[in-house]
Amino acid sequence: MASQDKINQQTSIISSLIKEIEHHFLSRLTNDKLNAIGLAVFALFVIGLCLINIFKPEYNWDMAAYLASSLQDGSSSAQQLHAQVWGMIQERAPDAQFYKLTAGNPYNLHNYQHPDAFVSMLPMYDVKVGYIGIIHFLGKILTPVQGAIATSVLSSLAVGAVCWFWMKQQGFSQAAPIVAAILLLCGYFYMGRTVTPDLLVTVFILIGSERFLRGHDWLSIGLFYVAFLIRPDTIVFLFALLLAVLLFNQRKLPALVGFLAAVISYLWITSGTNHPGWWTHFYFSCVEIQNTMIGFNPDFSVLLYLKGIARGAMVSLKDNNWPVVVCLLLFGWAMLQRAGIKTDHRKTLLLCAMILYIAGKFVIFPLPDDRTFMPALLVMAMILLETWKPQLIKMK
Repeated sequence: MASQDKINQQTSIISSLIKEIEHHFLSRLTNDKLNAIGLAVFALFVIGLCLINIFKPEYNWDMAAYLASSLQDGSSSAQQLHAQVWGMIQERAPDAQFYKLTAGNPYNLHNYQHPDAFVSMLPMYDVKVGYIGIIHFLGKILTPVQGAIATSVLSSLAVGAVCWFWMKQQGFSQAAPIVAAILLLCGYFYMGRTVTPDLLVTVFILIGSERFLRGHDWLSIGLFYVAFLIRPDTIVFLFALLLAVLLFNQRKLPALVGFLAAVISYLWITSGTNHPGWWTHFYFSCVEIQNTMIGFNPDFSVLLYLKGIARGAMVSLKDNNWPVVVCLLLFGWAMLQRAGIKTDHRKTLLLCAMILYIAGKFVIFPLPDDRTFMPALLVMAMILLETWKPQLIKMK
């Protein structure tokens, strides 16, 4: 009995001590200090991941294709271009990664062993003229492989910097952990380590969206158009924005000009790069991968189109996070509305545009990867967090 009393007494002392420390610590905290802490931790998070990306990049198959697209000048044969690209990657990639790239599956093996098949894939990459141009430019300053890696690292840093400044300027820095979580769920770390255009697209859509919310319509459309040049399927977003502008009776001319410019540019880019066309690309990416695109021109089939949609939906739900993130964001928006914290006209317009963008992109080209939907999801999260402005310490 005495022993139990002693234990209870010790527990009471420890509990009182913890409460005293907690009270002493919290009494010194203010929202300004918490804002500063949130921004500092977020900055360390971004910089830390970028450093990992610099020293531990992942050599993915798309790197080879983007490098080849940035290096081809019409004077090299398929064999010469193939040897040049794979030789560059072999010099830098770890043996395990290089083996995976060249022999990890039948598709990789076939394209590594057959230069003509490898080069036949490039028109599907050549259409991303903005992204190819940046890799080419940085590849002349650095080496081509370093230029490709630097593009991803700088894009990763830029996305983090835009989020940091957005939180700071609009006063929701305490939401930094939520922003970091959304980034990770959308594949931010993976994209920074690999060579894909999605982070760079996110940079311009993120800045453009922030400027749109402040009323800078023409500037935002210009930024969205740059995103389109980096990844042409961003035309879906420009159309979604046009629909939202019409629906909300907002200023229409900038969105209309942006969409029409993208349509004209799309026709010019696809014809100039010998792109195989939407259906052939859809079949390759969403129905059944092909070891070579030489002579591949399948007839359109409604059944196969629906098969591609079903496959995309199944893989998205099984292996990816974006469907869950969409549901969480929509639930958060509904809860804010229920609590009387409403989004203003422009925020509501842009949220609807992003929802249309996600739906349209999936219906037109149902790639299941989180990176595909990252721009829309991150913008939605930033808008909702700016509206909410969560604070850990209540104002007196």
